[in-house]
Amino acid sequence: MPTALAPDGTRLYYEVSGSGAPLLLVAGQSQDRGLWNGARDDFAAHHRVIAFDLRGTGDSDKPETPYSMRGFADDAIAILDDLGIRRAHAYGLSMGGRIVQRLAIDHPSRLGAIVLGCTSPGNAH
Repeated sequence: MPTALAPDGTRLYYEVSGSGAPLLLVAGQSQDRGLWNGARDDFAAHHRVIAFDLRGTGDSDKPETPYSMRGFADDAIAILDDLGIRRAHAYGLSMGGRIVQRLAIDHPSRLGAIVLGCTSPGNAH
């Protein structure tokens, strides 16, 4: 069971399939990596696909601490670091799109192309 450790020690479960340029798949609120099951094989035909469970979902830890977009973005970086990936494309769906936007703001050198599906930039809250 591959896991990466977030900066706060939270274990984050991920799966990797395919080969080629890395593509990080970021699911939406309350979704785990299973969200991508219908498309993952298609992506894996051309990319090294990394699908993971956000903290609080699936097989990742569910800490009793506040969650944030910045924290989720840092979790994604922990997974890329665990895999030795310096730069990846990212596809975020819904809240996953907000996380990818935070990744692009906080870690622009770590991202190639980004896809933002069914998302928004969020709001002040």
